[in-house]
This record gives sequence, C-alpha cells and structure tokens, in this order.
Amino acid sequence: NNNMSKNLNKYNLTFLCSNNCSSGLNTIFYYITKIIKKNSNFIKNIKLNKLFDKILSKTCPNSNLSYNTRFINSINIITNNTEAGILKIKEKYLEFIVNIIETNEYNDDINNDKFLGQIFDCFDENINIIIVDSKMYDYNSYNKNLLEELVKFNTHYIFLLGYMKIIPSSIINIYKNRIFNIHPSLLPKYKNMMDL
Repeated sequence: NNNMSKNLNKYNLTFLCSNNCSSGLNTIFYYITKIIKKNSNFIKNIKLNKLFDKILSKTCPNSNLSYNTRFINSINIITNNTEAGILKIKEKYLEFIVNIIETNEYNDDINNDKFLGQIFDCFDENINIIIVDSKMYDYNSYNKNLLEELVKFNTHYIFLLGYMKIIPSSIINIYKNRIFNIHPSLLPKYKNMMDL
C-alpha cells in the first residue's frame, strides 16, 4: 500500500555477530544496497540503478518475497569478537560489487574510482560497525556495555547473525518482540549448514 509506505517510521537495525558470518553476508549486503541505492548520488543514474538491481537480485534473502525496505534508516553491526571477519564487511562489500561490475555489461559504463569512492562515503554515513569485546568483560558487564551500544544507536530491531551468545533477559525485556535470529538454512532439517 503506497499510502502506508509514505507514513512508515524510519527504523535503525542492529545486527549482532560473533564470527565471520560468511553465510549471512548476503542478508547484510541486501539491506546495505537498499540504503545506498536511495542516495542522491545514485538515484537518478540509470546505469547505476541497473547495477544495484543486479546486486539486489543476487543478495535477496528470498526471491519469492517482496521486501519493503523504505522504513530502514541505518544499519549497525555489533560484534563481540575483535577478529571477526564481519569487521571487514566494507571491503568485502566493495569486492562483491567490483566482481559484479567486471563480470557484467557495466564495466565500460561506470567510472569505478568515482563510483566506489561514493559507495565508501555512503557506507560510512549509514553503516556503523562497533566492537564490544566479550573477552574484556565478565558476563554482566559485557551485556551492560552491549545494551549501552544498542541504546546509543537508537536500535529499533535486533537481528542475530552468527551471534554465539545467549541474549540476557535485561535486553529481551527492552526489545520484546523485536529480536530476530537469522539462520542460514531451514531448521531443523539443515542444522549447521550454509546458505540454501
């Protein structure tokens, strides 16, 4: 419903990750692309929009569903692991885009340096990456610091993506019905599997 979409509030999404999250990168790439595509530098460029549509088709969590992402304001990624591969998500995202550019018909149409520079800027403006190192705290202190970060970035919804810790009741009570676990395959049939 277009009228409902116009009146949607804007929400901040926070992904909690522990490890490399390689099986969940497509999910994050999808939402990042949706945010970046709305940037004024890209919105009127037909060639770039065609490229973004290609990226979205490759990263869409479920191609049979339609995702209304106009409600997303920003994305936060919090990891409790200082060695987590998710910390290099910007580099991985740009590498993903470059591979699509080089293997499709966009290579001669896009000024890569300018375009990738704009992607970098958009990424930094809209995507926050935070470390709350669980090795530095006891259980209660860690979760207290985690909650402070969630509040600091005005989190509305939490997505667990390879998050290897139990969420305490103190956080569950505040974000009741707003915490979602993303598993990369159908459960219980494909436990411990990668993306379908």
